[in-house]
Formats: sequence, structure tokens, C-alpha cells
Amino acid sequence: MDLLKVSNLSTSFFTDAGEVKAVRGISFFLNEGKSLGLVGESGCGKSVTALSLINLVPYPGRIIAGNIFYRGKDLLQLESKNMLDVRGKEIAMIFQEPLTAFNPVFSIGSQVQEAILTHQKVSKKEALNKASKLLEDVGISQEGVIENYPHQLSGGMRQRAMIAMALSCDPSLLIADEPTTALDVTIQAQVLELISEIQKKRNMSMILITHDLGIVADRVEYLAIMYCGKIVEYSLAKELISKPLHPYTSGLIDSIPDISRREKPLRTIKGAVPSLLNLPKGCSFCDRCFMVDSLCRLQEPQLRDIGAGHMVACHRV
Repeated sequence: MDLLKVSNLSTSFFTDAGEVKAVRGISFFLNEGKSLGLVGESGCGKSVTALSLINLVPYPGRIIAGNIFYRGKDLLQLESKNMLDVRGKEIAMIFQEPLTAFNPVFSIGSQVQEAILTHQKVSKKEALNKASKLLEDVGISQEGVIENYPHQLSGGMRQRAMIAMALSCDPSLLIADEPTTALDVTIQAQVLELISEIQKKRNMSMILITHDLGIVADRVEYLAIMYCGKIVEYSLAKELISKPLHPYTSGLIDSIPDISRREKPLRTIKGAVPSLLNLPKGCSFCDRCFMVDSLCRLQEPQLRDIGAGHMVACHRV
């Protein structure tokens, strides 16, 4: 059963320079208990997609088209009050940088407690006890940490506290937006392992957003590759990694260091991402693609199923 179904979602930012088309008509679905990796380089629209799902797109951005169905309800048609009941309770988000996501003048414990009090009918004492238990569950068990402020914790502990807050109301869908940003490699692995364990243990659906294919390859069941605000390839993770069909996906995979081919130089994707204010007429990847032909420069390819649920937006496939 579809837990989440996104149809033709478009989100733009209206600036003095013009309309920045951050998300351009993307569609995907996610079943209950399943996980999806949303992958792409910086500025491709991953975080804006996540913020659109919970209707938190910052000014001057706004959702201009599409539908977001959660358990059959279109979230874009809900009033603000009703959306508050969904956001945090049904759909929770782990933000990219917890130091800026947490309020610096309140303790970690009080902020996790507030999330519980907002969505559950419990006393302050019960909420504080639950907050303490949640922090223990994510590996923060040192005495007194619950009374600490965000700046007093290390980056890894702040991220764990953010996970505890996201899990405080037992959400059905967890969105993790680059949860390992600014963490060292060892802590990255611990945080990702923790998120994966919790997702499987609670049978939650999850969207894991990252720019690193290596991070999500064995942690999600499905992968969606984004480029310039659009999904250019979508498939089962193992299928996509072993048989990438879009040249951008191939470039991402080939740019991952591999010790078995250390004699060969890493392949790079030439050029730079085009401005979202002035996208090419045809395929947005055409100026960087090694397979480009005349049709690519004239007509934008649409995402199409080429078999077994493997979808790709490329004229040359």
C-alpha cells in the first residue's frame, strides 16, 4: 500500500533575478515500511523536495503545482492547523545541521520534551521521562546531557539528539536530510547504522537524502537520482547501482573511489550544473553528457519505465 505518493510536484523560488525552478514536476511513491534514497549533487533540489513534503518551503519559495498524497490525503490541501498534526507526528524530519535546527536557548531535553507535548496527551513529567528514554535509545546516556544546550554537545551527539526528537512521536515516515553533514567518517557510519536499525525495528518508511551514493547503496531499497530539480533515474537500489542507465548516474558511480582500480584515474563529470534561472532548452544534462545528440538539445526527456520498474529520463536509452 502506498504510504506516500508524490505527483508532478513543482517548487520555485521567486527572486529579484527571476524564478528559480528548484523542483520541476517530480513524481514518486513510497510504500509502508520501505526506504528510498534521494541522491544528487548540491543544488539539485533534494532538500527543497523534503521541505515541500512537510510544507515548510521558506520564503520566497512556494509549491506551485502537484499533489502530495499521504495515506490518501493530499497534504497540499490541508489547512495549517491540520498540517501541524501531520508534521512531526506522522512525518518527521532529521535536518541537515542540528546546531542550526535546535533552539540555542533551550536545553536538549526540553526541546525533545516539547515535541512530545505538542503531539501527545501526557504530563510534563511523563514527557521528560520519555525524552530521557529516547536519548538513551539513540546512544546518549551520560548523566546530565538532557540538561545540556546544543552548543555543549559534539556534532555526533547533536545529530543523535535530532534523531531522538524525530522519533519522539513514532512517525510512519522519517525524512533524513543529509544526516551526516559535517561529521567525521567514523561518526557518519554510526549515525547511519543507528537510523537504519531504528527504521527496520519500527517498520517505518524512510527517505534518506544524500549526495553520496556510497552512503545509501546498501541502506535503502529504492534509489531516485535527481539532477536540476528532476528525477532522472529511479529503480531498486541494487539494480540501479549494477546497471545505471542515465549518463549522470554512471558518472556519479564512476566518481566513487574503488581500491580495486587504483591504477586508473577517477572519472569526472565535465562542466558545471547549469543555472536554475537559465536551463538548457532540451535535456538539462546535455552540456555535460558524453552521449549527447541533436535531440537532447531540442527536447527534454521524460521519465519512462523501460522495464521491471526501472525508470529513466534519457533519449539515448
